[in-house]
Amino acid sequence: MANQDLIEFCAKAMFLVDMPGRNPDDLNIFGAAKGEPGWSIYINKVRAVLEALREPNEAMIEAAISRPVNEAANDYRSVWQAMLDAALRTNPHE
Repeated sequence: MANQDLIEFCAKAMFLVDMPGRNPDDLNIFGAAKGEPGWSIYINKVRAVLEALREPNEAMIEAAISRPVNEAANDYRSVWQAMLDAALRTNPHE
């Protein structure tokens, strides 16, 4: 992702799930405002997901607690990834 905005990055990912093979930066996508890239139609959905992620579930909290952090190396990325991995393993039908 480098320095790409997280919301844009996630919106492009959602776009590609719905429209594989299409260019998310295409300006001629149904539903996008005139002159806006196709991925822009997913901004509100991405924001909703990020808002939901503000409240970690128990599995995410446990993953963060159990993940050692090397503060000298600014290793918080691995904690974030461990938390999201735990969330992805959660079965919503349980």
